[in-house]
Amino acid sequence: MKKALIVSKTEQSAEQIKALLQSEGYEDFLHTLNFADAKNLIAESVFDLIVINAPIADESGVKTADYAARHTRACVIMIVKEDFANEVSDQM
Repeated sequence: MKKALIVSKTEQSAEQIKALLQSEGYEDFLHTLNFADAKNLIAESVFDLIVINAPIADESGVKTADYAARHTRACVIMIVKEDFANEVSDQM
């Protein structure tokens, strides 16, 4: 069973991401709003995929992506709006 963590500041966007991932065979999902909770979930579970819909509640999403990449074997995807992309790119 494929397991994904969705980090997004709104439930609506998390549900849209979840629907897309379900069509790709993901069946188990956890959703959180911020880095602190994502960090705890990463410590407690093993994920196949971590999707960050940036910015998130407590940071741009870069810190979360960096942490996930360093502390998991999961694929990490960061979704960024076009008007926010340059700012995030500069931080990476």
